[in-house]
Amino acid sequence: MHCAKALLLLFNVIFWFSGLSIIWIGIWMQTDLQQFFKISIAYSRLVPYILVITGILILLTATLACTCIVKGNPPLLLMYAGLLVAILFIELALAASMYSYKDRLGKGFEEGLRYDIENYRLSKESEKLLSNAQQKLQCCGVISYKDWKDKNFNMNVPLSCCIASKENCDPSNRKFLYTEGCLSKLMYFLNSNMSTIGNILSALAFFPLFGTCISCYLAANIKKSKYEPIIG
Repeated sequence: MHCAKALLLLFNVIFWFSGLSIIWIGIWMQTDLQQFFKISIAYSRLVPYILVITGILILLTATLACTCIVKGNPPLLLMYAGLLVAILFIELALAASMYSYKDRLGKGFEEGLRYDIENYRLSKESEKLLSNAQQKLQCCGVISYKDWKDKNFNMNVPLSCCIASKENCDPSNRKFLYTEGCLSKLMYFLNSNMSTIGNILSALAFFPLFGTCISCYLAANIKKSKYEPIIG
């Protein structure tokens, strides 16, 4: 029983850090990833906040659970087990929604890129998003740099497509430009990062199941130990 209590305390510490990891993922999505994800018409501002709130819920649960584990109160241990089951389902739903969100983002990138090209001179937001993506991902246009010369847009290639510094760049000369389109670069960026996030959340989702089993086992054994002297 002492072994089970020590194991549950160890689990709770790791569980606390798993909540911290989910908060970090949410902050990462809100800071580093959103500058590219916002190009997609399917981008949602709520996703990072949902991750942060889930992480905070795990932190609070793990922090409050320390008392009931140390005291060894069976009803509180069973309540903890119930909370772990609820968090398990929340994390499973979150992992599944991340894969679904990744697909929606991917489908919305082409339309988002074309919208930003069309509104490049009209919207500061479109100009900022597209210039940032073209410079950091080393790409130009949707499929290629020729998208800027498309009959629907008929615009000059912007300086953010230049390989060299803006001062030494001639946007009318192909050799000075990134020729690969941003759609393929964005899809690669999306798949590599969102797959990592989805895999982490999937792995963490089943972790509470381990704590649930130990909590129930410990609660049952504490109850049993209380009645054994009376029966004897």
